[in-house]
Amino acid sequence: MSILVCDIGGTNTRIAQFQAGELTAFEKYPNQSHPDFYTIAALYLDKHNPTIEAVALDLAGPVANGKAQLTNIDWTITSEALAKATKCNNVLIINDLVAMGMSLSRLPDNGLDVIRDGDPRSFDNGQSLVINLGTGFNICPVKETPDLIALAVEAGHASTPSDVLNLLSNHIDGARLSEFDTVEKCFAGRRLSGLYDALWNNGAKNGSEIVSAAESGDEQAQETLRLFQAMLGLYTGSTALNYLPQRGICFAGSVARGVLGFENAAHFLNALDQDRLFKERIDVMPIKIMSLDEAPLLGCAQAAMQSFELESTS
Repeated sequence: MSILVCDIGGTNTRIAQFQAGELTAFEKYPNQSHPDFYTIAALYLDKHNPTIEAVALDLAGPVANGKAQLTNIDWTITSEALAKATKCNNVLIINDLVAMGMSLSRLPDNGLDVIRDGDPRSFDNGQSLVINLGTGFNICPVKETPDLIALAVEAGHASTPSDVLNLLSNHIDGARLSEFDTVEKCFAGRRLSGLYDALWNNGAKNGSEIVSAAESGDEQAQETLRLFQAMLGLYTGSTALNYLPQRGICFAGSVARGVLGFENAAHFLNALDQDRLFKERIDVMPIKIMSLDEAPLLGCAQAAMQSFELESTS
């Protein structure tokens, strides 16, 4: 018996089976080549013919009452249709950030790159925080109770903190500040290009090109990444006060990996290190980057095990 785990991204759908603590029979399907998720599920099931006791699926979009609408693709997923397509009554649909949060208990050591070690024992409260910088931006607060609880939130649409806006106002024309008035407008993938354009009046580079140019010595690209890191450090400090993730802060997403890999995240850490209330707590929070692409699938497995009490599958 196994858990069928599915991760629907904006471009690809990934499916695997989770059994005895391992992901097996991994497949990846391009979304644009299929009319809906259920067609992809049928292809996978026909090929592997698994015996499953639960299905857990995560996607980029809000989930409520067993129904979800993807943000970047015109697909709707429901629990009823998922149960019918997989011939399994134990089905679970969760947000992709919730899946990343739930993966923290399953990630191997090589699935996390360390930015700062920290000391989680100093003020351990069983709380962690995932911060995702990808196509969009969001966070997931996590609590170990001892079961893992991962909260679905929409932090990307919150207003940008004043200290981040103040920093920006020292570098860009005030008329362009409104382009950064929400957290997502500051830190989602496309906004790295927007920051570059606001600084240099040059919108010709996308995010990956900016990171590559910075690594090759381009001064404008380097200054852009330094400012982006400093903005992210200020935001992370404020958010750490909101959620007190003493177990650690874990970044996820391609933007986080590219930006924080530049100059050893020095400008991020410098901004995070500023004086603030409860600084002694923030200073000991471990900070890592999620490097394992299969993390959401592991999170789906953990969520299904807890929801359906499938201890035998671990």
